[in-house]
Amino acid sequence: MHLKLFKIGSFLIVLTAIVHLVGFFSGGIEAKDAAGAELLEQIETYKFDDGIFQRSIRQFLNGYSIIFGYMLIYIAAVNFLIAHLAAKDVRVIRIFTLVNVLFLALFTMLSAIHLSLPLTVLMGISAFVFMMSVSVSAGKHPVTETYKDKL
Repeated sequence: MHLKLFKIGSFLIVLTAIVHLVGFFSGGIEAKDAAGAELLEQIETYKFDDGIFQRSIRQFLNGYSIIFGYMLIYIAAVNFLIAHLAAKDVRVIRIFTLVNVLFLALFTMLSAIHLSLPLTVLMGISAFVFMMSVSVSAGKHPVTETYKDKL
């Protein structure tokens, strides 16, 4: 059961990344009034100058969005690889589950503060599924014959 929840949590991470990237690649927003048009103009034209690069707010947001989406896909891919290679070793799955819970809890908190509700909800659900995976796998599990000699 813990492995099934681990895979469901990993799938939810992929879903979160897809929703995030679809939102990014679907294009920009359009202003509904003059104040909105002025704000969008500032986002496009105001440049931060750190002495090396000059980037607009839009470029910062686009870069963050792309990095965030692909980072989630990478984490999910690593999770699926771990689930495949260490399916019988509950300890390995439990360790990576706890890493996922900590990572997703941090990103859920940051999303709640800085980003949109759908992303926050999806990440929160993913973290919850991983927490359920830990609680399901918290009981005693026999170590498989393959790993007895390594203890």
